[in-house]
Amino acid sequence: MATSIELLKMLVEQGKAQLKLQTTHLAALEKQLWELENPVETRPLSDAEMKKRVLAFETRAANKAEWKKAIADGLLDNVQGLVNGCHGPWRKGNETIVAAVKKLGKIGSLPWQLFTLQIIKDLHNKDSFRRDARIDTFEDTAGGCDEIVWDAGCAILKKSE
Repeated sequence: MATSIELLKMLVEQGKAQLKLQTTHLAALEKQLWELENPVETRPLSDAEMKKRVLAFETRAANKAEWKKAIADGLLDNVQGLVNGCHGPWRKGNETIVAAVKKLGKIGSLPWQLFTLQIIKDLHNKDSFRRDARIDTFEDTAGGCDEIVWDAGCAILKKSE
């Protein structure tokens, strides 16, 4: 006959097994719900896909390695941070910009990511990342990169209305 301690240990182990099973089941249900709420065509891009798209902006073979290094050094993350930081202030700007930002939705949504990519593409095309023979990753805002991102975003938002 089992002692009360042994019985309690058995109950604890059974409880752990049930919890593990329920946790696995809950994760599967949450995944199904997310997939239903986010059809494939509206799902946010993965970090890898975002980097791949930014990398594709540089088409000149001579600059490809330097551009790739800048992305690895945080260019995409830094610009995303700056764009995300503009979300609130843009929602308080002029009516055209406010309406355009509302259409983009929340930070991290697919439209917001595509907007961020458009900003990076426009800045890349204007050589705005080029600083003294190197590519600036926009890590240090002392050089005015936050204003550069703000202006590029405003230009895109104004065009979208």
